[in-house]
Amino acid sequence: MIENQEGAAAAAKAAPTAYKPDWLRKPTGQDMAAFFPKEAGRRGVSGTATIACKVVAEGRLGDCEVIKERPAGLGFGEAALGLSKTFRMTPPPAGQIGEQSVSIPFTFQAPRMATAQDGAPRYKPQWLRRPTEDELNAYYPEKAQDREIGGSARLTCKVVEGGKLSGCMVTEETPVGLGFGEAALKLSKIFRMTPPPPGATGEVTIPITFSVPPSLESRFFDGEWREGPAGVAAIIVVSLALILGGLVLARALRGDRRVDL
Repeated sequence: MIENQEGAAAAAKAAPTAYKPDWLRKPTGQDMAAFFPKEAGRRGVSGTATIACKVVAEGRLGDCEVIKERPAGLGFGEAALGLSKTFRMTPPPAGQIGEQSVSIPFTFQAPRMATAQDGAPRYKPQWLRRPTEDELNAYYPEKAQDREIGGSARLTCKVVEGGKLSGCMVTEETPVGLGFGEAALKLSKIFRMTPPPPGATGEVTIPITFSVPPSLESRFFDGEWREGPAGVAAIIVVSLALILGGLVLARALRGDRRVDL
């Protein structure tokens, strides 16, 4: 009888302690929002994912893999894997680190979309590709170049599939008649914005400001005469320099010791 009791105690001592993981750090609402899939957010779609991980040193999760994702293809599994790096759980007993696996389900709730008065989703577009300074200079109107005048234009467009702009119209142009509206329409073909959610109109208003390109601010830097007010000013400065230089030379030839400009 004593031998049986001793054998049972030895077996209990040898058996591994059951691991019951508990949270040390759960994901916060901010964590969930930060990792929410962009495409799902754009569509306003919620989803779920389940990952399986091993609990390693300090309660971190390692060797995680997605075992379930719904709906597929919108990035909920990838978002769950990203979130797993922020988790902490109670470490497993000594000798079981990296051997204990846990299954973690996630529910991603799409944020509520603001709606307009007519009930349609409110659209808040973001730039995917905006014009560069070189592109603005390239489309700068020729009439404005001749006068070295800056200007602006305002467009109303619809954002369609792929974030392209369609049906653009000039609603404002300053000053009128120098081509800033036409230049803005040409530029609109290279813009890209986030597409609108289903049901939204996708209408956007885009103000564009054209500044005088740096290459037009001075036209006499490379030794080549160019037309325009800046060129006239440059040639006047050069002429004055030549006249003053001639006076200096004349004074020097007369034997003056001091030469001032």
